[in-house]
Amino acid sequence: MTDSIMLRFAPEGYPFILVFVFITILTAIFAKSWMAIFPLLLILFMFFFFRDPERVIPEGENIFVSPADGKIILIQEVYQDKEGFIEISIFMSPFNVHVNRAPCDGVVESVVYTPGKFFSAFKPKASLQNENIAMLLDTKHGRVL
Repeated sequence: MTDSIMLRFAPEGYPFILVFVFITILTAIFAKSWMAIFPLLLILFMFFFFRDPERVIPEGENIFVSPADGKIILIQEVYQDKEGFIEISIFMSPFNVHVNRAPCDGVVESVVYTPGKFFSAFKPKASLQNENIAMLLDTKHGRVL
């Protein structure tokens, strides 16, 4: 088997990419063609933003990996239904890969989408009030939220 470089993209990005492709084509046809460079740059940014590179997971037992690229900005204990969890908040800049993964092996118990605000991620209220998806895993280490 040969190694090949295959760029993958998060499926959620395709609508954004297609919109900017359409805008670029319309701009090239109906405006001055040099103006198409601006939506073209946005297409390139969308490809960059929605990239989904392959990750190498370390081998071994009891390994937890970061579920997201970015910078850890908060570690605290939180409670949900009288059960304690460790919350780790990760700030992702526009230059980080925006694909999130499970941090360890386990069985998905639930996935809950919560609509919300779009406060800056580094603000304390962001983790409680921003739009988010919470995934609960049943693992050999206990439940991971």
